[in-house]
Amino acid sequence: MSRSVARVIAAFLAVPYLLLIAGCSAARPDIVVKNVALGESSDEAVVLRFDLHLSNASDEPLKLLEFEYEVEIDGVTAFEGVRSAQATLAAASERELAIPAVWRRDHPTWPAADAAPQTPPTYSISGTLRYVQPGEVAQVLLDTGVWRPSVKFSGTGAVPVESR
Repeated sequence: MSRSVARVIAAFLAVPYLLLIAGCSAARPDIVVKNVALGESSDEAVVLRFDLHLSNASDEPLKLLEFEYEVEIDGVTAFEGVRSAQATLAAASERELAIPAVWRRDHPTWPAADAAPQTPPTYSISGTLRYVQPGEVAQVLLDTGVWRPSVKFSGTGAVPVESR
């Protein structure tokens, strides 16, 4: 067996071990969707602002990379997006972040102007937050694309009446 083949095999066998090491020190943020509020509004759309509560129980800070998420209104997809987190979650801390979603007025779930008042539409948001695990091994695995740590989040509720 050639040296290059042996190196490839050794690297292939080492990946699960490295993932185990990185996973054992796994510091994961916890995310709760706290609220949805009306943001900017125009003739074309309304921005819904989703307030998230993030917590980090570990003794290491976590660099947050990006949110990838989808918003449904009354069961119909109204928005899909990716948003840079541009934040670090300090060790043993909590913080609030907000992510936007655009609800277009021409979307099938937008209430008709002449519709009688009824119960507010419901939203469902679900997504993933990608972040950087502490440590050099985790950083190498992230940089090489072998491992991209992430945590899922979701929430449901009523769209604020004033956003209609």
